[in-house]
Amino acid sequence: MENYSDLFNEMRGGIGISSMVNVTSGKFCGDYGKGSAMVQIGGYGADPYRGDRKAIVDFLKPGIEAARRSGAKVAVNTLATNLDYLVEFVKGFEEAGGDFVEYNAHTPSHNYVSRGLGYMQFAPENQHLLFEYTKKMADALSIPLIVKGRAWSPSSTGSVKRVTDDYAALAEKLAKHGASAIHLNIRKEDEKRYDLDVLEEIKDKLDIFLIASGYVGLTSDGRVDLEKAVSDTKAILNAGADLVLIGQAAMDDPTIVERLAEKLVH
Repeated sequence: MENYSDLFNEMRGGIGISSMVNVTSGKFCGDYGKGSAMVQIGGYGADPYRGDRKAIVDFLKPGIEAARRSGAKVAVNTLATNLDYLVEFVKGFEEAGGDFVEYNAHTPSHNYVSRGLGYMQFAPENQHLLFEYTKKMADALSIPLIVKGRAWSPSSTGSVKRVTDDYAALAEKLAKHGASAIHLNIRKEDEKRYDLDVLEEIKDKLDIFLIASGYVGLTSDGRVDLEKAVSDTKAILNAGADLVLIGQAAMDDPTIVERLAEKLVH
């Protein structure tokens, strides 16, 4: 695994916009991401492009350029059922000028979960697929690869539980297979709270760049609150995260990221 420490150190202690399907276009990230260290476009499924590199670059390049208006580094969140198509997609993103690839081992979509992909790749019985996908992408890229998963299964499963027991061990194996950073959605959806314990578990055992997202800035009734965003961000960083990403709050309040960044500086 290449050492991207200088690149990651530039973002340490920062905030940004997390990928949200059908929301985080380049325009969204460019308009709402001011003050961010990183913005994430996507998530985009790679399968429809069937490995057509030119079509991939033509699709991604305008989005990357629009997202750069935020002043942040640009990542793409992507996934696929076909690994070869996925590799061509991430290579196309790099060719189009992107900074980071984030592999989505996070979605609860049945199309992926039924194949042992999506958030189920973090489950012990499917981790061999996670490591295979991670290594294949990392070997194909000369930009950093982030792997995103869930600390807890989604509420749609009917029984919210940790997806795997030992996140530190999983993170260590991901690093050995080429992941430069781990992004955890730390939402515990049945209790409407985020889980800091999993971040502390990883940081106690492993030095890897750790990104976290989940409920930042949202009150229990779903409203966006700036002071809560400040306290949430500080708590998550203190628990071991190096970068905190905001999702729904940025969608509901276009100014929240910029205002939060200003609060954190002062």
